[in-house]
Amino acid sequence: MSRILTLIKVKEKDAVKITLDIKKHFVEENKTEVTQEELEQIFFQKLSQHNYSEHFVQRYQLITSFYQKKVPFVILVCGTECMGKSTLVTQLAERINISNILQTSIVKQVMDNFGSRTPPPELDFSKSYTQDKIIETFRNTCRRVRDGCNFDISKCFADGKPLIIDGSHIDPSCYI
Repeated sequence: MSRILTLIKVKEKDAVKITLDIKKHFVEENKTEVTQEELEQIFFQKLSQHNYSEHFVQRYQLITSFYQKKVPFVILVCGTECMGKSTLVTQLAERINISNILQTSIVKQVMDNFGSRTPPPELDFSKSYTQDKIIETFRNTCRRVRDGCNFDISKCFADGKPLIIDGSHIDPSCYI
């Protein structure tokens, strides 16, 4: 519960206090079994007592609806190398409780080494290329990586779980 509170932007210190208040409430009531409705009622009361508005209740309901309905989604984090994508993805996954992270650099390496098709030729940067040739080569690599991601994407959608795909070999148009 504390993690969900921080996810909906409740200050971490307050999240711990609210969670402990809820626990204390049920211990004092000698309740060992609680319905979701009872838990949420007390939860919303404690949010209000700690000066968190209806807006935070709506955030909570949105987040829990994703988890309850098991709405799958894919988050793409792309950019050039050494930009902090992996650090961002790790923090994001921890913050919103996602355990499925796929790194395109690993997928590319697997596809290049074990794929059924011959990998597209890499550019030799000691030579001069047109902008169109560079873009075409990049897009071909991205499509190949996207093919390598198919199983993971299908599994996440079948299981109703979110997936974060991270790397420099991502062309968002391949994922639409």
